[in-house]
Amino acid sequence: MKILISTIFQDAGEATRALRMAGIIRRYAPVDKPVDIAFVSRGGGFNQLAEDSGFRIISAKPHITHANFHDEFHTAFGDLIGDLQVAKALLQGEIEVYKHESPDVIVNGFFPVSTIARRMACSSAIGISFLPLPLVRRFTQEVTRFPEESALSRLPEGIQGAIMRHIPTKAKCANPALRHRTLARAAHELGYSEKLDNIFDMLSSRCYLINDYSIFYGADSYGENVVFTGP
Repeated sequence: MKILISTIFQDAGEATRALRMAGIIRRYAPVDKPVDIAFVSRGGGFNQLAEDSGFRIISAKPHITHANFHDEFHTAFGDLIGDLQVAKALLQGEIEVYKHESPDVIVNGFFPVSTIARRMACSSAIGISFLPLPLVRRFTQEVTRFPEESALSRLPEGIQGAIMRHIPTKAKCANPALRHRTLARAAHELGYSEKLDNIFDMLSSRCYLINDYSIFYGADSYGENVVFTGP
């Protein structure tokens, strides 16, 4: 079984979680079903650590040269990737890797480029997302405070919670912080036809591994494909 792990490999949290996960998969894989695990990377200090741990590195375009990937991505409020040409280049690079490698499973962190590229390049691959929050629509019902950028965030928490409970899920999903419109536009210009209204659409996967404690959420109200793993 060929497994590709793709995330922002310049981010220490994402990279170390991915490396730990890869080690666990390799350790518990059935003896008669060996796994080939590789990391998709655009450069950075964690490449050597991955190789020292016995994993392949697959270089994807474009190479990230800035010390802070946010500078490279032109990150802005509601836009992980704020530059259209950068978004298209990242998607094209990811698609190229997936078509060449033909993986059975693609594991991604908080990197919607990966999940969109998977659907565009190899929709038969199983998609698994490891995330710090349960980023599915159900999560909007657990949000009880307004974003700090909103003037309503200055209201007492109880009042914020009362207001939030009366806002329809559809309206919550239209929150500008969830839209990532530049990436959506890039995908559509490259031929993706399905809707990408928000981060929930973008990160859509077969299974979600939530790297947080279930006690903080109404875990029983999520589907079986949302698994709270702990940190």
